[in-house]
Amino acid sequence: MKKVSLKCKVILTILPLLFGLIIFYPSAITVVSENQITSNNNELMTSQDAIFDGLYLNYTFTISGAVSGFSNFSYSHISGNDYNVYWDSFAGDTVWDENLGSRVINNSGGAFSFIDGTHAPIWIFTNSTLGQVIQIAAGASGDHPFNITREYAYNLPGFGTIDVWQLEDSSFPGGIALYEKSTGFLIKGFFPVVPAFNYTLEIVTTNLLFDYTTPDSGIFDGLYIAHNYIISSMSFKSNFSFSEDPIGTYNVSWDVASLGSFSWNEYIANRTIFNTGSSGLHDFSHTLVWIQTNIGLSDIVPIRVGGVEDQNYTITGQLVHKIAGFGYVEVWVLQNLLYPLGEVWYEKSTGLLLKGTFIWGGGNYTFEFVDTNAAFAYVQPSDTSEIPGYNHFLLIGLLIIVPIIIIRIKKRK
Repeated sequence: MKKVSLKCKVILTILPLLFGLIIFYPSAITVVSENQITSNNNELMTSQDAIFDGLYLNYTFTISGAVSGFSNFSYSHISGNDYNVYWDSFAGDTVWDENLGSRVINNSGGAFSFIDGTHAPIWIFTNSTLGQVIQIAAGASGDHPFNITREYAYNLPGFGTIDVWQLEDSSFPGGIALYEKSTGFLIKGFFPVVPAFNYTLEIVTTNLLFDYTTPDSGIFDGLYIAHNYIISSMSFKSNFSFSEDPIGTYNVSWDVASLGSFSWNEYIANRTIFNTGSSGLHDFSHTLVWIQTNIGLSDIVPIRVGGVEDQNYTITGQLVHKIAGFGYVEVWVLQNLLYPLGEVWYEKSTGLLLKGTFIWGGGNYTFEFVDTNAAFAYVQPSDTSEIPGYNHFLLIGLLIIVPIIIIRIKKRK
């Protein structure tokens, strides 16, 4: 009976402690993060299968940014999962066959033919997922691996606001394409093939039925970010706003209270700015408003500073920072290689400037974050109130061992 009683005491002592652990630290029972679960399922959706027979899509087709004209794609059923695609464009006619189960191209020929065995250029599977790499045929250069980098609501002129996947070419920086999520079809894309040759497709009309959604703002179309801009001990309200120009480039407006408004364009692929006009910036220097998100410690980042051109910054560290009114975010810390006192912080998930002092031969200025419509990725504060994941098993072990020791001591008494 004593042994039974002892076991009951141990159980009754441990259970409240374990329930307390679960209530106050629910993350302690998390085994696999959702972000670690990825899907490679590329099966064609039934709703997508039904849209191909008789489908047409008309685009504006621009070659190397200079020559532009009509571009019409149409689908007709052959048998089973095989469809014939006829591409009629100002550059000539092209035909091929596509298999809907694999997106693979065969029997390609004509003025702008793709390589047999590559994958459909104007549609992807509708059950694609964020972070997935998708092969997409790019001219006669074969498949390019495109990575799904984000999803957002896009305002398509003449249609409405639709949800799109944004894909970026992993093999050729600057390649970027938007595919409508409910159908999987290309809305517009910039496809680099070689440095001297690229092409753009931008949809004009189609008999597809898109799913429409509520407009929102994102990175970068519709983005704004406000700071206090401090120069010569005086503080001014500063606001950067972005709007899409052609795909892959954005118009940027910088409005500074009492000092005026300035504008330029930015390439998203490499952060370079152009059409700077009277802004005082240099064409093809690099924006200070944001940095790329696929960087790491010790990387060198060029940033345009003051009345000079680019200065090089190195990523010296990362930290967790609390933004008043927003929450805790992860931050990259960058240091100016020429002026070591020049330190700037960028939020890691968006790459947007949070704060920093920019130093150059003619002086310095500071930006301090105030507001944005960007969606930051929030994290738990790095303080002692949180139990690190690697300590969970140690904590549970202590919760079991300590009560046993206490009971044994009491039993001896």
